[in-house]
Amino acid sequence: MRNLQRSRTSGAYRRRMQLAARLFRAWCDREDISAPFCFRKPATANALLVVYIQYLFGANYKYADAKYLVLFVQTRWRHLKGKLRTAWDSIESWAQDVPSGNRIPMPLVIMETLFRSCIMRASAQVSHPVFAYRFLAFGVLLRLGFIGLLRPGELFKLRKCDFVLPMGPGLSMVVVIHNPKNRLHMGRTQHVLIEDSVVISWLTWLLKYLDQDALVWPCGLPQARSMLQEMLYHRGLRGTGPLLSSLRPGGATHLYQLGMSIERLQLKGRWKSIVTLHSYIQEAVASLVLLELSPQKLQTLECFVSDLSVLDCAPPVSLPKFLCNGGRKH
Repeated sequence: MRNLQRSRTSGAYRRRMQLAARLFRAWCDREDISAPFCFRKPATANALLVVYIQYLFGANYKYADAKYLVLFVQTRWRHLKGKLRTAWDSIESWAQDVPSGNRIPMPLVIMETLFRSCIMRASAQVSHPVFAYRFLAFGVLLRLGFIGLLRPGELFKLRKCDFVLPMGPGLSMVVVIHNPKNRLHMGRTQHVLIEDSVVISWLTWLLKYLDQDALVWPCGLPQARSMLQEMLYHRGLRGTGPLLSSLRPGGATHLYQLGMSIERLQLKGRWKSIVTLHSYIQEAVASLVLLELSPQKLQTLECFVSDLSVLDCAPPVSLPKFLCNGGRKH
């Protein structure tokens, strides 16, 4: 049964607040300050937080340490919510010094290269079916994240039961997202329509032999990040910038360039605000990622994708046979 109080915030969000609170308590102990006493009234709470935020700023702590401490105070002492304007003014002033980094989008050609490279690496793991499956699952999920505009935390927690596969060729697939990041505004259960025939073909093939409750990627998010860096290195793309979080802005930028309207893109990506969506559409940054590659390197990637167009469809052999023979029949 869901805990109604704890489930108001995600585990990651609570951990960030707890870390900030721990740092704050250590400071209060050193300064011999009773925080609970100060937090009885908004005036003394603001005064204490302003002094502490200034201390963090001067001691070169992270901006997030200050922001999550104020969020923790609002959560722990509910009567202060909406009454910490002075503290938030200090936070906003600090934010002006924080570099605003663009969300680096993954260009289509890099996603296609990584997807095909993963399939090829899987087919080479003749005597290691576990590793072969990891390359397969990672490559297919990369494409799904790009096409479906999924967040990494959503993408690598998907189970077989979260997919509603099409009943026949030419039909769409639905991905069910549970407890997404924006659940307070968009609902605890969200649905993503997938119309890309390539990812539908591969997922239908990949999921067939999995248990209903099995994770598609059983290795966790940190391992997925390591796998991405390994694949970028394998293709000579290390240092180009894309991360797992680049799939969502990369897909959004690609769909926008194809002519999808902002309104439809907002619905597809489940963004609450069009303003937030605009920060994901980075045509110039996507072009810069490609401009960092030499013309010869870019041509090599494009040829690699074109030459392996056969991988746009899942193999005719079953997943168990593919894992056993390394996909030699594909």
